[in-house]
Formats: sequence, structure tokens, C-alpha cells
Amino acid sequence: PLSPAQSRALLSHLVALEELPPSLIETILSRAQGNPFYIEEFVRMLIEKEMLVLRGGQWHVASDIALQQLDIPTTLRGLMLARVDRLPEDLQQVLRYAAVIGLQFPARLLSEMMRRLSGNPTVLPALERLIDLGLLVKHPEAGEDVYAFRHLLTQETVYDSLMRSQRPHLHLTVAESIESLYAHELENQTEVLALHYDRARVRDKAMSYNLLAGDRARTRYANQQAIEYYSRALQLSQHLGDRHTERWQAIIGLGDVQRHIGQYEEAIACYLAGLDDWEEAPAVARAEVMLRLGQVVGDKRGDLDAAETQLRQALDQLDQTDEPAPALRAQIYSELGWISLRRGNLAQAQTHLEAGLALVDQEQYPSVVSNILNRLGFLHYSRSEWDQAVTCVEQALELRDRLGDIVGYARSLNNLGILKKTSGDWGGALADYERAVELQERIGEVEGLALACTNLGVLYTERGEWEQAEENLERSLSIAQRIGHPHQIALAHTNLGRLALLRGQWEKSAQHLDAAISLYAETGTSANPSLSDTYYLQGRLYLEQSQLETAQKWAEQDRELLRQMSNDDDGESVEWGRYHRLMGRLAQAQGDLETARRHLERSASILHTIGPQIEAARADYWLAWLLSDLGETEKAADTLQAACQTFRRLGAAADLQRAQALQTRIKTH
Repeated sequence: PLSPAQSRALLSHLVALEELPPSLIETILSRAQGNPFYIEEFVRMLIEKEMLVLRGGQWHVASDIALQQLDIPTTLRGLMLARVDRLPEDLQQVLRYAAVIGLQFPARLLSEMMRRLSGNPTVLPALERLIDLGLLVKHPEAGEDVYAFRHLLTQETVYDSLMRSQRPHLHLTVAESIESLYAHELENQTEVLALHYDRARVRDKAMSYNLLAGDRARTRYANQQAIEYYSRALQLSQHLGDRHTERWQAIIGLGDVQRHIGQYEEAIACYLAGLDDWEEAPAVARAEVMLRLGQVVGDKRGDLDAAETQLRQALDQLDQTDEPAPALRAQIYSELGWISLRRGNLAQAQTHLEAGLALVDQEQYPSVVSNILNRLGFLHYSRSEWDQAVTCVEQALELRDRLGDIVGYARSLNNLGILKKTSGDWGGALADYERAVELQERIGEVEGLALACTNLGVLYTERGEWEQAEENLERSLSIAQRIGHPHQIALAHTNLGRLALLRGQWEKSAQHLDAAISLYAETGTSANPSLSDTYYLQGRLYLEQSQLETAQKWAEQDRELLRQMSNDDDGESVEWGRYHRLMGRLAQAQGDLETARRHLERSASILHTIGPQIEAARADYWLAWLLSDLGETEKAADTLQAACQTFRRLGAAADLQRAQALQTRIKTH
């Protein structure tokens, strides 16, 4: 609102203020309450009543007596209604019909409405007159004459003046006029048709158009609008008998949107309600919903057993029909493969993913193929097979880009960033992560946003930019907690624990790591690289505090977990490389330098062969420290120099600073 001084200044700009009675000025300003529209409309009313005359570019009082007898409307709506009531009947009718259409309206739609209601399609002269009166404005749009009410309050006031019994017939006329005029482009009119048929109380058509409007809103990620349209379609269906198909579309569509924005419990409730509501639904449709349920229950609740049950039931449904449904079967196998990946059963994961890939080709089903390729990339990454991982993810990214699949594209960008970071291209990884965040913020895909923030936080941690790291990791944790995604919450706690450990915040690190392990246990995650990472960090935390016995226990837990994952007493993976590094440091702290050397050389061998460059350089750093303690100064210096070069090239500032301090120590001794 305008201040009292600004309101007075506006009034004085329009009217010669010294000619108005002071009591009238105070009444106008008091009732305007800082609303400039009230002041303008009040002046227009005086002009129309011929109480003001124009002289020298300003309005002057024509009759003091008339002003003294003036009845001043109390509210802006009253002022607007008084103005409309003074119009000729033909202009009032045009305004009323236009108000039914909405805040803005095409001239040809109003003309068609007038033709159907009064037989007179001529509206342009009336519209031009209403523009002159300041009630309407013209908005030319895409080659069509479009008009709009100058103010929302004008449209609302005129519409509210219509009798309620009149409104349904008028809205029906608008809807039928739209269907006639825009018959070849009705897909662009679904939202307004849903509104007008709803207000016309034609429930079957209102429900159909609300469903279409919900679908349109969902595809452009207007999530809240989609929820409103699907919810209204569901409400309308309750008044109509035998509309199982439409009810199914509404409730499943609603579940899909809620899943997308992270309202997982609501999504699960929708899917279950759909299955219960229409048990006779086609087998393929039921299988699709069971697939969605498996995805939400597994990925979002972390209940892998329940997820697998839903997926197996989906396959059973497909076995009951003659429809081949290759894409749907492939998606189910892809989800089964993902569950196996999360359980750490890489061989079974590969079997499921390859079974799904064998059912589809990328020309017919590019979306399904891209999803499986993305997960195969993760499989190869888990085995440290970097080249195969990059190939799979880049193929998935290309397919999703071609499809315009923004959600999938953003997720593949996340994965490609992980691979670039692993290969040492930290600048490229940062760009991919930031682009993924930008896309997921735009479309409201919260789970992907949480993951992208996690990846950014981890990268900033590696670079030693700890404030940016904490900001992104805390954001990831906040999102994951809001959407109730236990695996993402655990992952955020693990990475916040790592950050606190690097900053010497022992108590804070322990709190985060304990929370992560508890969550992994709740979600049934028993053989997973993320859990191994958390065990390793626990061992390192207690080692840094010289609590060697406790650190040894965590190292042993990590070893047992790795044996479950690899079915061997030792292996070639990043996790095994970290384990040997931890054991080497423990042995060194206990004075057993030969055992320390065996573990640290084994760690360096693994990580130089398959590990990320940063991990290989860290293995060199700790090996150099041991070699220095063993008196092999020259070898220690050479090993440390190689580590420093890697830290410098990657931009790992904290690691480089620590390595340079060790260089000084070696030179001094």
C-alpha cells in the first residue's frame, strides 16, 4: 500500500486538490487504505458523473454542490459495482459475459458466446468503448485479439454480481464455445475447459478435462497444479457410477506426482488404493502399479524385501496375460537388478540387468534401455571397471538427451560426475553436479536433488572447501529427512561424519557415523559399499583419537563386510584398498612396522590399479610416512612427491597441505 503522503500525492496529481473539500479528501484517503486503484477509480467515477472537468491537463471541480451530495462507496468493490451499474445495458452485458470467461479473453470467444446467448456476435465496438472507460485493456496475442480486465477486482466484482442460478448455464456456453472454436487444438484448452465444465456442473466432462489437465501439468512439472487437477477428477468420479478407468487414471496420476515431489507415503497410499479399488483392472495396468510400488517401497522406504515382493507379483501379473509387454518386463528386471546392487550381490544384479536389456532395443524403448544402462554403469563402477562404467553412463545420457527426459538426464549427469571425479576430472565433475542441481531444482525432483547435493558436498570435501561442503551436505540431509528417504539420510550422515573427521570434530563425526550405521541397519543394508565406507571412517575416527582397540574392532567389521561382498578373504576394490590402508596405519601406530608396510603396499597396489586417483595418492602419502619411519628417506621422498603432484593437479588443497608438511619433516630428518 501507498503511505498517506503518497496517496495524497497521487490524488493531487489527478485532481486540483485545493478545490476538494478537506473532509472529502480525508474520506477518500481513509477508504483507499493506500490502494492506488481505489483512488484512480474514485476519480473516474467523478469524471463519469461530470463532477470534474479537464483544464490544463488536470481535472477540476465542476460543482461544489454536487460533491457535497455525493454518496461515496465504502469499499473498492462497491466503487467498481457503482461504476458498472451506471453503464448502458449493452456494455454491462458484455462485461458480465467476459467476466464469466475469466480475467482475459479472446474477442472471438466472447463473440461466439454472445451469438449463442443473444444472437448478437458484434462485440468489438463495445470492447473499444470499455477500453476508453478504463475497464478493459487490449493484449494482442499470437495473431488473436485478446482483451483483459484492467484489474482482477473488476472481473471478480462483475462476476460476483451475477445470480448464482445464472452461472452454470453461462459457463456451459463458454465451454461449448471453446470446443467449437478450438476443435483442432483442444489439448491447449484442457485447463479452462476443466474449469468451465466444473462450474457448469457437467461432471463427466469436468472429470475428463481435469484428468487431461493433470496429465499436461505433470509433463511440464507443474506439480502442485497436477495434484489439484487429479484430486478434483477423483472427487468428481465419486459422483459418477461405473467410472473405474477414470478413477484409476486419477489416483495413479496423483500417486506419480506425489512420488516425484517426495511425498512417498501419500504415493504408496494412492497406489494401494488404486489396486484395491479396481481389482478387475487389466493385468498389465496392475503390473505397472506394482512396479511403481516396488520402486517407492525399495528406494524411498528402504524396505528391499517388500520391494522385491511387489516386483515378483508384477511379473506374476504379466504371466497371466497374453500381452508380451517387453518394456514393462524389462523395467521390472531393472528394479530387481537395482535391489541386488543395493544388497551388494553384483553377480545377481548383472543377471537381472542383462535379462532386462535382452528384452528391449533402444530404437523402440530408448527410455527403458537408458535406465538399464545407467544401472549397469553403477554396476561397473562398483567393480572399479571405469571404462565400462563411463561407456554405459554416456550411452544412457545420450538416449535421455534425445528423449528430452529431464529427470533421467539429470540423474545420468550425477553418475557421469561421479565417474569424472573418480578419473581425476574434478572440474568436469563439478560442472556436471551443478548442472544436475539446476535441472532438479527446476523440475522439483527432490530425491535427485538430494543426491546431487551429496555429490557436490563430497567433491568440496575432497577439495578442502569445507564450508561449501557442509552447506551442500546439510541441504542433502534436510531434503532426505523431509522426504523420509532412509538410504539418502544415511548417506548424508556418512559424508557429514567424514567432513567432521577431517576438521577434527571428533564428537560430531561420531554422532553422524553412528546415525548412518543405525539407518543402514533399519533399511536392511548389510553388504553395501556405503556401509563399508562408514565402518572404515569409524575405524579412522578412533585411530585419530589413539583409541586403537576400538579402531581395530571397526576395521575387523569392515573386513567381514568386504568378505561378504567379494566372497573372498581379499579383493581388488576401493573398499579393500581403504581397509588395507586403515590396517597399515593401525599397525604403524602399534609399532609393528613390517605389518604396516605389508598392508600399506597392498593398499597402494590396489588403488593404483583400480582406485580413484585421489585414493591412490593418499595411499602413497601414508606409505611415504611409513618409509620415512623405516629410514628409507629417499624412497619416501619420491613416493611423497608423486602424491603431491596428484593432489596439486586435482585441487585437493587439504591433502596437499598435509603432504607438504610431511615433505618438510622428511627433509629435516
